Amino acid sequence: MFITKNQERIITLRSSAGFNDAEALALMFEDKELADDGTLPGRLKAILDATESKIVPGLQTGIEFQDVGFKGDRNHAGKGFKDPHPSSRNQVGHFLTAVGLAYRPETVSRHVLGIRMRDHIGIPKELSDHDVALRLTIGHELSPDPNVLLAGILGAALPPGLPLGGASATIYYEIWNSYRNQFFSVKPEDVGAFLIAINALGTNPLLNMDRAEVALLPIFLKIRVQERGNSYQDLRLSLVGWYLGEAILQGRFTSGKQVAEWVRRNLKE
Repeated sequence: MFITKNQERIITLRSSAGFNDAEALALMFEDKELADDGTLPGRLKAILDATESKIVPGLQTGIEFQDVGFKGDRNHAGKGFKDPHPSSRNQVGHFLTAVGLAYRPETVSRHVLGIRMRDHIGIPKELSDHDVALRLTIGHELSPDPNVLLAGILGAALPPGLPLGGASATIYYEIWNSYRNQFFSVKPEDVGAFLIAINALGTNPLLNMDRAEVALLPIFLKIRVQERGNSYQDLRLSLVGWYLGEAILQGRFTSGKQVAEWVRRNLKE
């Protein structure tokens, strides 16, 4: 598989950080060898382009990470940002997915197999891309992640002649069906609680997670932590990721070094 120079550099950064994933995330924003256009938006674009999945646009799990160095613990009722589920422990990718959806929500209208992603999911036309991106960010914790491995195994047993081949067809069906369930699991009150939590984080360099936790409680109560990929920790990570994406979009950060220090202060143990 072809690897770009930025992808190779990010993999090197993880190694140079001693495989501390939270520190590697910070380094991505301030590293001088990562190629960009010299601006913070350009740096974020370079990071998102390098870490994007080859299967689903906007899903930033194209490079393997874990949750080493993030605050918190892996208990199902735990604090912080570590992931209780081994199958979805790429917390760098999870965080960057939320950042990217907030920064460029038009991602949900990108095409896969000639069809817009939001149309694969069956989202009503009257909803804006921003609303769709926000609901997908929240719904990711209210319905299980796609079981891609099982879908591939089952698909391998299908007869030949399907447009994508048996395994590919079942994998794509599993992905879009899962995203559809996640999207429609979100109710208006969940969106309201999430937006209140965003405001509760405040504007200081150190986020007010205690206030945000209170606002998130109605959503926490709906999370089934035994389901694949669903956790309180991931909802917190989505919240702060969305916060950062909006902050960069609105110009509240002006340099990658500022973002790197923000990551270390708020996410790193």
